[in-house]
Amino acid sequence: THINQWINADMVCLVYDVNNKESFGHLKFWYEQVKESFPPEKQFIGCIIGNKSDFSNLANQNNVKGLADSLKMKAFECSAVKI
Repeated sequence: THINQWINADMVCLVYDVNNKESFGHLKFWYEQVKESFPPEKQFIGCIIGNKSDFSNLANQNNVKGLADSLKMKAFECSAVKI
């Protein structure tokens, strides 16, 4: 269990690579890991972040929004490239 990683957290950001469908596919697993190991008396706020948005996006935006909605999270995209 990963309880030591979450014990003092107030927010959890799950990040995936928009160019890698497998990366997106792992989000549900990581959400479950957080949910199972987060202290039960504490609620957390979460978001899903698609990284590398400056490249072609292989993740279907409807799938991203659907997953975010089902997990009661917000979804964002970002890029580390300086424009």
